[in-house]
Amino acid sequence: MTSTAGTFCYIDPEYQQTGMLGVKSDIYSLGIIFLQILTAKSPMGLAHHVEGAIKKGTFNVPN
Repeated sequence: MTSTAGTFCYIDPEYQQTGMLGVKSDIYSLGIIFLQILTAKSPMGLAHHVEGAIKKGTFNVPN
């Protein structure tokens, strides 16, 4: 049985709607970790920040 634990910022948005966790939830959390490493930003609002940057064409990976 899967249960929630950890930081809110890493929780799959689908879980917030359905209350169901699965493999996709783990992949989402791993993706947030990768984005955090690439952008050197905190996970709070990171997915929205990256989505906006990609739409504007300003997503740059720090050196």
